[in-house]
Amino acid sequence: MKLHILFNFVEGPYGGGNQFLKALREQLQSQGRYTEVPDHADAFLWNGYPFPRYDTVWQLHDTRVKCPSKPIIMRLDGPVWTVRGKDRFYDVLLKRIADVYVDGIVYQSAWTRDNNKRLTGIAVPFETIIYNAPNPAIFNRIGRERWLPSRKPRLIATSWSANWRKGFRIYQDGSSLELGQV
Repeated sequence: MKLHILFNFVEGPYGGGNQFLKALREQLQSQGRYTEVPDHADAFLWNGYPFPRYDTVWQLHDTRVKCPSKPIIMRLDGPVWTVRGKDRFYDVLLKRIADVYVDGIVYQSAWTRDNNKRLTGIAVPFETIIYNAPNPAIFNRIGRERWLPSRKPRLIATSWSANWRKGFRIYQDGSSLELGQV
C-alpha cells in the first residue's frame, strides 16, 4: 500500500504539523510506502490544521472526486477553539469536512481526540493516535556523553508558535535567567 500526503511541505523548521508530516513521509519513503504521485497512491493523508486553507480544501475535494474509492485520512490537531481561545468556526468546519470527505482520523494526542469529539461530535469509521516525535536523525545518543548527576543538565526549549496560550508565560518568566543558570 502506498500513501500520498495532501500537503504543501515547507522545507526547514516550520510548524509542528509540517515537521510531523515530513518525518512521516521520510519513514514511509524508507519503507517504500510513499508516493509523490497522487495517481499511484492507494490512500491519502490530509492535514486539517493549523486551519483548512481553501486551496487545501479544494485539493481534498478534487482527490475525493477523482478517487472516490480510495481512503482519505485526516490528521487532526486542536481543537482550535481550546488552543487559541477563538476561531471555533474552524473546529465546526473541520467536523463538516470530516463528515463529507474523510474515512479516518489520525489524532495528535488522546487529549486532541477527546476534546474534538466533546466539542464538535466528530466521528469517523477509523481513528488512531500518532504522537508527534522528535526527529531521530537529530535527537539521538550517537556520539554523546552519558548524562551524569554531578553535571549540570542542559535544557533546550523551542516553540514555533506565537500563541501565548502555549506556555509563553513560562518562557517569559525564565527569560531573566543567565546562560549557565539552567
